[in-house]
Amino acid sequence: MEPISIIFSSFLASMTGGLTNQITNVVGNEVQAQLVEYQNQQIDYQYQFWKIKDPSVCARIKMNDISKYSSCTITAKQLFSDTCSYLQSHPQQNWKYPKLKNMYCLAAVDFKPTIAQISQPSEAEAERWDAKQKCSLLTLNARSSASLAIAKERDIACSEYQRINSNSDL
Repeated sequence: MEPISIIFSSFLASMTGGLTNQITNVVGNEVQAQLVEYQNQQIDYQYQFWKIKDPSVCARIKMNDISKYSSCTITAKQLFSDTCSYLQSHPQQNWKYPKLKNMYCLAAVDFKPTIAQISQPSEAEAERWDAKQKCSLLTLNARSSASLAIAKERDIACSEYQRINSNSDL
């Protein structure tokens, strides 16, 4: 290839590549991943077409710990709301400004955090659960056995469960 052709080819490639990147940025058709530290919490999310993809919010911790995931999604909702408020009160002339403002304000309204609270059962709840489990297991054993001793043990365990359960209803 001639040197002039190489230079012209490079020039065309750089011009079209820059135009493609600019169109991609304006349209926002490529998935963009974000990891933001907000209120001492790492919040990850993705957006495409200038819309936050709800399932991607806090996705990196979703399967590991439901309590942390819940906390992350609640904080993410606050991040979206605070970012929306900030962008509304600080307008800019940048072409990305209206797109970002719309994206965060839409997420502030539409995103629904997962709210989960996991706690230890009370002593009474644990006692009732243990009695129910014992009654259930002995009922299964009694059905598969002709033993009168197992049937009697089942009757005692299920009576105990009924007593505990009726006392908890009061």
